[in-house]
Amino acid sequence: MVGVHVAIITDEGVFKHWAIFIDVPRESDKIMLQARGSDGRFRYEPEYGDARGLSGLDELVFLFQVESAEATWPKAAANELPVRSDIHGWNCQDWVLDFLDKLEEDDLIDGEDRAYREQKSYVRGKVEGLV
Repeated sequence: MVGVHVAIITDEGVFKHWAIFIDVPRESDKIMLQARGSDGRFRYEPEYGDARGLSGLDELVFLFQVESAEATWPKAAANELPVRSDIHGWNCQDWVLDFLDKLEEDDLIDGEDRAYREQKSYVRGKVEGLV
């Protein structure tokens, strides 16, 4: 099984950076799916590597598991997700929540699963930025 997490990272930005971390068994295939940039200039920028090795990692929040053989579909879903640089104040945290919403809408994950809902609610409570 492959764990899918939200990585919450303190880096050089104003707000904490968020990414979806897919913790596949093979070290070279571990990946963070993320939007990078600044207001009005965000882009989708996946990054290979283990989030646990980041110096600014504050927290890894487990969301759900997928079968190892099916670990590519989260990457495919992320590739299709729009980056909303047209919305003032939109950032990487919004991208992560949009990603999770898309997985639920497309029935790729069970949005009604109690444990997942609790974790998503916990992550949503960590949102920083414009209200």
